[in-house]
Amino acid sequence: MKKLLSLAFILLAKTTFCQTEQPRYRSPKETVGETYFVLATKNRFTYGLLKNDKDEYVKGDEHKNLKLKLIKIDKKGDDVIGHFIDTVGNTYSEVVTNEQFILMISEKDIEDAKKIYLGKTVWTNPSLLPVTVRDTFVSATKVERFKKYTVKEVSMFPNYFEPIKLTLQPESGPALIIAGTLTGTNVGDKEKVWLLSDLLFLQDPKTLYHFTQQTWDNIKIDYVAPGMDKDAVRLILGKPQSINNSASTGKFALDQWVYPYEYVYFEGGKFKSRQSK
Repeated sequence: MKKLLSLAFILLAKTTFCQTEQPRYRSPKETVGETYFVLATKNRFTYGLLKNDKDEYVKGDEHKNLKLKLIKIDKKGDDVIGHFIDTVGNTYSEVVTNEQFILMISEKDIEDAKKIYLGKTVWTNPSLLPVTVRDTFVSATKVERFKKYTVKEVSMFPNYFEPIKLTLQPESGPALIIAGTLTGTNVGDKEKVWLLSDLLFLQDPKTLYHFTQQTWDNIKIDYVAPGMDKDAVRLILGKPQSINNSASTGKFALDQWVYPYEYVYFEGGKFKSRQSK
């Protein structure tokens, strides 16, 4: 289980390179003027940390999401506070906690995800995907890499860690339903986000990278083979946290890629070895 979770964390960092220009992460201040859904959750008495104009926590209703527009952000003492308004003029406020509004989902990210993915052909990237389980959770689930799907539905998923749900239909067989985030904006944990651009290719990866069939076979089983080039290693392990380049050049250049759990070494641009931290 520990090994599986470690692999899941590493795969979160995967990059699909330049398939299409993706919307970027936005801080709370950059979302002023945007609309948020405040999630209704079972067994909770309030809508997260949301307060009304009487400075009282708003009583929760597990059957109804609120839809609020962020109108401004200001400071009160040490707190950064977002101010919201609903469609009938009621005002609300919430403290910004770790650069996010608790239990809120950006409507803009959902609509942008529809424009990017709905009806498109996609190919799965990592071997672990956040597959939906029950109504509000995902589980890192092993899938076939580079399998072709059509995106049949894009909708809100009531989980502010993975707020966008995609229904993927293969050429045959049952649909695969995953959830992730488009930009990482207002997600529950920015260090471990499932970015949709990291999970899905919008172009057949075999037209992006011209590897040998043996290299493709190794990538599909997440095997880093001796002599692999950097693009192939990056597809398997994801984007490194940092890179330490050698002062040398050519076939004797030694480069180190730093990952959460290991160091990866290249010599002359080819994979040489791995070392656990």
